[in-house]
Amino acid sequence: MLARFGVLAACFFLALALTFVPLPPWAAPWRPDWVALVVIYWIMALPERVGLATAWVLGLLMDAGSGGVLGVQALSLTLAAYVVARFHLQLRAFPVWQQSLALVPILALAAFPGFWLAGMGNRGDPLFPWSGILTSALIWPWMFAVLRDLRRRFVAA
Repeated sequence: MLARFGVLAACFFLALALTFVPLPPWAAPWRPDWVALVVIYWIMALPERVGLATAWVLGLLMDAGSGGVLGVQALSLTLAAYVVARFHLQLRAFPVWQQSLALVPILALAAFPGFWLAGMGNRGDPLFPWSGILTSALIWPWMFAVLRDLRRRFVAA
């Protein structure tokens, strides 16, 4: 039980760490949404252990770490988690390349609250963050393979 929790906690910690690694200005828009990808995988793989509460807490940690408005990332991540939790059986039946395509609208839905809030406050980029969404969808097959291997070795659902 503790080992299972440790693997999940380590995955979430690594995703948070990758989210906060500084990137050069030209590469920052292309940053994948590491936390969302990890949450999406674990909700698809272990929906009885990882769910909306996990997404909310990780989103709050992202809000606190970024210094933005508290609750925006939490709402965004929880929206994505809800859609994945609702359709996890259908998503699991897709091949990995179709899962990548299915992630595009899910991640776009997750990016919308931050985009909308930035527009309402007249701050931020007026363009929707498609580059990060597309990067996330492109790295999904590798992320899926790595996390599936971790789950099979250590979590064994």
